[in-house]
Order: sequence, then C-alpha cells, then structure tokens
Amino acid sequence: MGAPEDEGTVDVTWRTIHTASLPAMLQNLIDPLGSSVVTALVGHFSIPDETASDTLAAYAIASSTAQSLVWVFNFLVNGVASRVSKAVKAVKAVKANRAGELASRLRYSYAAAGIGGVCGAVLMALLFPLVCRMASLSDPVAALARPYFYTLVACLPLVLWHKANTGILYGVGSPTVCLVTQCVYTGLYVGWAWVCMQSHLSLTHLALGYGGAYLAAGCVATVHILFRHPLGPVFRGVSPPSDTTEALPLLSEGEGEAEAEAGPEADSESETDPSADAPFSVLSFVRDSRDLLIRSTMLQTVFFVSSLLAGYLGTDALAAYQVTLSLWVLVSNLCDGYANTAMVVGATVPASHPSVMSTLMTRCVAMGVAISALCSVSLAASESWLVSLFTADPGVAAQLQGVWPVLCWSQPINSLIYIFDGFLYATQDFAFIRNALSLGVLCVFAPLVAVFFMLDSPSLSYVFGTKVCVNVWRFSTALYRCVGIPRKARRAEEARKAALV
Repeated sequence: MGAPEDEGTVDVTWRTIHTASLPAMLQNLIDPLGSSVVTALVGHFSIPDETASDTLAAYAIASSTAQSLVWVFNFLVNGVASRVSKAVKAVKAVKANRAGELASRLRYSYAAAGIGGVCGAVLMALLFPLVCRMASLSDPVAALARPYFYTLVACLPLVLWHKANTGILYGVGSPTVCLVTQCVYTGLYVGWAWVCMQSHLSLTHLALGYGGAYLAAGCVATVHILFRHPLGPVFRGVSPPSDTTEALPLLSEGEGEAEAEAGPEADSESETDPSADAPFSVLSFVRDSRDLLIRSTMLQTVFFVSSLLAGYLGTDALAAYQVTLSLWVLVSNLCDGYANTAMVVGATVPASHPSVMSTLMTRCVAMGVAISALCSVSLAASESWLVSLFTADPGVAAQLQGVWPVLCWSQPINSLIYIFDGFLYATQDFAFIRNALSLGVLCVFAPLVAVFFMLDSPSLSYVFGTKVCVNVWRFSTALYRCVGIPRKARRAEEARKAALV
C-alpha cells in the first residue's frame, strides 16, 4: 500500500479507499445477493395448481414494479448522504451555528420517506391493474401477482425509512452499521423465503416477511443514529457534548482545527465553493430532491418499461427477465461500494485540492473496471450452473441462454456508471444528472422501444440491449462531466488566490 501520500487534507491512499469501500461493497452486495437467492427459491416454489414459470413470472412483474417505485426514491440514500457529509464537515470545522442543520436533514429525510411511501403505495395500488394489462399477463399469472403486489406496496414506507437511514449513516461515516442493518434485513427475508418454499406458502406470505425484515432493520438503524452515534444528541435537537466533533469519522485528524484557524483564507475558499458552506433550507432540500426524484423516475421508467416488454414476449420471457435482472443488479452493486466512497469522500475534498479529486477518481474507476471485468468472466464461465440454480423449467432456461451474452459483457460499463454518478453526487451536480438521464431516455430508449414493436421476432436480448444503449449514453455524459470536476476545482482555486492578492 505504501506510505500515505501528501494529498492535502483528505486521505485518498489506496488503503483508505479500500477501507472505506469494503463495508459499502458488502452492504450493497448483500441486498441484491439476497434478492437473487429469493428469486432462485421462488423459481422452485411448489404452489398447488400453479406452474413454476407462472409463479416466477408473477413474482417478476409484481416485485419489479414495486422495486421500481422504491428505486425512484433512491435520492434518500445518495442525496442525503452527500448533504449530511458536508454538514458533518461544517460541524467538525467548529461552525457551531451549522450543527442544527443535521437535525433538519434528519427530519426532512424521514418526512420524505413517510410521505413518499404512503403516496407511492396508494398510486401504485391504483395503477397495478393497468400494469397487468400492459404486460399482457395471463389470467393465472395476474391472479398470483395481485395479492403479492398489494402486500409489497403496503410495506413501501418501511422500505423508504430504511433507505433514509442508509443515507444518513453513510453521511456520518458509519458504513459498517449500514452493513449490519442490511444483514439483518437480508438474513430475515431469505430465511423466511426458505420457510415459504419448504412449507408451500404463497407469494403473499413471502411479502409479509419482506415487510417484517425491513421493520427490524429500520429499528436497528434508527436506534444507532439517535442514541449510539456521537452525533445522536445533535440529531435529537440536544446541544452536542464537547467531544462530539472529536469523534466524527469522516475527516482526518486536525482538519477541523485547521479550518477554524485558517481565518480569511478559509472564508475566501467558501466563497469560491458555495456548496461547501451554503445554509440548509427546506427549499434547497426540495430542489435537490426534485432533481434526484426526476432522475430516479426516468431511470426506473427504463426498468419498468423493460419488464412490460418482457411480459409482452410471454410468461417464460418474463420469468427469465427477473432472473437476468437479479444478476444484472448484483454485479453492478458490487462496484457501488467505490461509488459510495466517491460520493462521501469526494464531498469533503476542498476546492483548493483538485489533484485529490483526480487521484480519488482514477483509483475508484480502476477498481471498478477490474472487479466488473472479473464478474463478466465469472458469469460466462458459470452459465450452465447458474441457469439450473434459478429454474428447472426448460422454457425459462432457453430464454436465459439467449440473453446471457448481453448480461455478461455489459457489466463493466454498467459498473462504471455507478462510480461516476458517485462523483456527481459528491459535487451535488443534481441538475446535470437529471438532464443527462432524461435526454437519454427520450432520445435513446424511447426510439429503441418503438423499434421493438416493429421487429418480426423481438427477443429478451433486445430488451436488455436497449438498457445497455441507455447505459452507454449515461457513461458518456457522466465521463464528460466528471473529467471537468478537477478542472472546475482548479479554476476555483485560481479565483481564490486572485482574491487574496
């Protein structure tokens, strides 16, 4: 690893990046890994009078529709983590008047989770009959999907509560606690899915365990945030103890004192980097939440429409879509640990050290490429074993074999998108993220969907191919923007020095 390099006030050595990323990698991996295991268990459910492909197809359309709504609110993780990280930096810099912002961010995050969960659940419950018709579901599949879906969306406030907790924990530098809460949820959910398979229970029973697992994980995280973390008194609205700032984990030792003693120079840096010291308000929270909500909505439109296209291809294709999507998300989330490092550590990099951001970016991207390439080779080598693990139905297996090459070789670019998005979240460039993805959905994805209905024999490979094309667009725009981050920081540093002269 070598000795720590002189990279300014933020440590971006290989050791630090790996140490910060590993818990986040495990935490991000556990959820899709658990979902993949549950998908495999559902593929072997023995529900009386129902075929395996019908059960897996019902699980696919209901869970993918509900999960799309959950992912729409992903700003509760990414946006909250970035803003909380900056607020923690301000508190550690002995800016006591900023401490109250942490409590405000906590309240607004929980309020967004509750309101969004209730409104989203009601909306999706009303729209699901239309979803069934749009996906051309057979009567047996629709009958299986409806009660399962309605139970899932009833649990949406609990899921968003968990997402808000995750964003707060990342922002205050507690990724290990995120890992523990995710283990609690996944362990309970997978265990309950195994009980359902062994006891021949229905998908509705599976959904009840899903909600119970999120309730348990949310309780663990909230108790830690409010009562176990050094910033707990701040979050509860109580004046923090004198040793609170000394226990903050995000920044290196001495940084707070250095900023406090920097005098006019530090003030001028804040002026050239408005996001570093901008006061928090309901308006700023709503504005950033709006941008991320639009971005998440556009992204989940891609996933949702893809599931409808898979349903249009038939029950076997819809069942295979769920299996492919589980593995797709699993590999992408494996590299998301480095995206979280980019987001949280990048948010603390001062504008006066553009080389720090360049180093952090290069190292996170290198690790993302290496890990995703290894996963691509592993998926290709284990195709037969994985297909048999998820299903014994010959029709579903044939669909999986057709789409497998797309699944394998698209993973490097899928993973890099996560990492570059992390840097954009770190700089709070939310408007660009929103505009770039919206343009990609309208100008890339929508025309490809139109072509789907013109083909004589569309396939599941084409469905996932449209997602790859959108990801190529996202990668290109994010790369262009991220390359400009250090350049923008250098200009800010030049302006700061000119102001001091």
